[in-house]
Amino acid sequence: MLRPARLALVAAVLGLAVSGCGLDQLAQEGAERAVEEAVEQGASGDVDIDIDGEDGFRIEGEDGSFEVGATDLPDDFPSDLVPLVDGELIASARVTEGETTNWSANFQVPTEAGDAFAGALAALESAGYEAAQTTQSGTYNTALLEGNGLQVVLGALPDSSSGGSLVTYQVSTVSP
Repeated sequence: MLRPARLALVAAVLGLAVSGCGLDQLAQEGAERAVEEAVEQGASGDVDIDIDGEDGFRIEGEDGSFEVGATDLPDDFPSDLVPLVDGELIASARVTEGETTNWSANFQVPTEAGDAFAGALAALESAGYEAAQTTQSGTYNTALLEGNGLQVVLGALPDSSSGGSLVTYQVSTVSP
């Protein structure tokens, strides 16, 4: 099994490689092989890494997988169950371990953080989610919600680079 620190290091290295100005095929395959070998030394088995140009990467092992995408939600993101804000998707990820799946989606929106949070929270509650906890710490708002067999952690904070806000969703399957 990949240790969280090792997985984070690999994700950071791959993120830097993916964000480069278009790796040519040979360099991409070489990078994949080198990282696979390094990860396999610390993992409990074979690891497969797929770098998808500028769109993200995927790491898959015997115990689970980790996928990061820059401009698309993961294919199995439960968007039919989780209403999302209308904004620009700036990052997404998917992690599986055993039967548990965790997704994240991060959006940049043009509205103020408090308004963006209130709108996203209302949409989730209308979709059948119940807020177990909400917190406001300065300008950062968070909520923990459950419903539809999922747990959602919603967050919103000001984005000084755009004048709007960043809205984050951390979605997890809930074991019965």
